[in-house]
Amino acid sequence: MIKILYGYFTYFLHPLQVNNYFRKNREDLYALSTPFLVDDEISLKLEDDFLALDFSDVLSVSWLFVLINCIYSLALLNLGAALLKMVDGTSSYGSPKSLIFFTLAQGVLFPIGFYFFAKIWEKVVGFFASVFRPDVEDIDVVSRQIVAVSLTAHTFLLVPILGTFIFYIAFAIYLFGGLKYNLGLRNLPALLAILSPFFILGFIFLVIVLLIVSLFIGF
Repeated sequence: MIKILYGYFTYFLHPLQVNNYFRKNREDLYALSTPFLVDDEISLKLEDDFLALDFSDVLSVSWLFVLINCIYSLALLNLGAALLKMVDGTSSYGSPKSLIFFTLAQGVLFPIGFYFFAKIWEKVVGFFASVFRPDVEDIDVVSRQIVAVSLTAHTFLLVPILGTFIFYIAFAIYLFGGLKYNLGLRNLPALLAILSPFFILGFIFLVIVLLIVSLFIGF
């Protein structure tokens, strides 16, 4: 557990240095490789690095921060309900049960959302790596490293009220740093990689709007 916490907070506090370390370590391994050391063996060496954290390691620590953030949210919801009751002078304002249920569900179901969130970004990073840096070996390993470092931004959930907003901003910044310092992308491709999900969602929204409009016009 100490190794996991050490790696997690090293990722969080030094994201650029960690990504740069992973890149240098990878390049050194391939530069020093012999004909007897096949690519699979090098991949294993990269994954066994002392700083390397797997999916479950990052999830376990991030989940703790999410649960703490949920406690903040529940406390604020109940505080808000109590203040409304004091101002109104009646008991008509109870705790917003729907919001409480949503907050609890967010904490309990976090691992599922975390899995899909991480895998989507790994695919995005892998796609842009294959397009702009096809010379990079072990794209899957590199993608996992970049996303793992970025996901340690969950630490910002410890900040009350603004924690979630700060997390998304920090995640994008950490991801941008990983794309540059680990993968070696230039600024524009790295920025396109970060914005690509928004382009996809915008395209899907546009298609849905056009379908709805065409249905109304058709009638």
